[in-house]
Amino acid sequence: MIGKFSRGAGFTIIELSLVLIVLGILAVALMPMIQLVHDDAMREQDQASLESARNALLGYIRINEGFPCVDAAGDQVSTGCDPTTTLDLLGVRATDSRRRTFAYDVNDTLTLAEIAASGNSLCTALANIVDPPFPPPTPPEPSVCASTNTNTGSTACAAANPMALVLAGRGSDRCFNLENTHDSAANDAVCPTAVAANRTFENPARIHSRTQDDGYYEDLVLTVTPTELAETMGCPVGGGSGSGFGYCLDGETLVQVINGVNNAMGVSLSGACYTVDRGTSASLGCLAEATPLEVHGNTSCSSLQFSGTVGALDVNSDGRTDVVCTSTTCTAR
Repeated sequence: MIGKFSRGAGFTIIELSLVLIVLGILAVALMPMIQLVHDDAMREQDQASLESARNALLGYIRINEGFPCVDAAGDQVSTGCDPTTTLDLLGVRATDSRRRTFAYDVNDTLTLAEIAASGNSLCTALANIVDPPFPPPTPPEPSVCASTNTNTGSTACAAANPMALVLAGRGSDRCFNLENTHDSAANDAVCPTAVAANRTFENPARIHSRTQDDGYYEDLVLTVTPTELAETMGCPVGGGSGSGFGYCLDGETLVQVINGVNNAMGVSLSGACYTVDRGTSASLGCLAEATPLEVHGNTSCSSLQFSGTVGALDVNSDGRTDVVCTSTTCTAR
């Protein structure tokens, strides 16, 4: 007797097709979530790497009283730091999770090479950034955009704040910094380098914000402000006494001229004449107490209205002097 044939257990072609279709739908639905988890993991790793680099740099500057800035050959320079060579000098990671080199940009006046060349102390150099001398130093870079908005056009960064140090990882972005050339995808080709000429970076408040991310500005930015660095280095405040704003050495005074008259005035300092427009103030930075200061009623510095040495003008010995000029007279306070 021939036994009855029965179909074995298994899936038909149609059933397998349905399973594959369902799996495909699930994969498509879950892909964005998987990508977000992956991006978050890389971002956290990059954040940790940047923080390690920042701590190593602060340790270096405590010992050497100047930031490292070396070129590709490993020589100390005051501009054009090579990120890989400089960070390799400290033994820290120089690339992000996507193997893109971190941006490393330090204020030119704070580099080890510039400190040695200028003869300034680190604290004096910092004082000139916190409250710049008149006229301001050039360049006051790097800077961070003061705005946290989502603009991508020419108004994206109308104002920027000078920084002592900026470290940035580009993530999946095409550019490190907040240039005004990011208006359209057609400009992507202008952003291949680590730090562009304007050296203005996006605000750290916009770190990978999914509500503000416009596909261009998603860099991971860590900064050290001049004030933060001055506090870390223990720079004396207000000339070493009092609580005046600004960081100066003992024997120096932070000087500011405030023009409250109805015309532009002139300030004579170290043989040079500078203009102070009406209704404005001009910081002269940290000056030695023996420095002579003259304020004139015109921009050619030929109509003396007020004079004195910086130390004598510090009437309350708080390390800061404001020379306030009105339509009748100038007084120090």
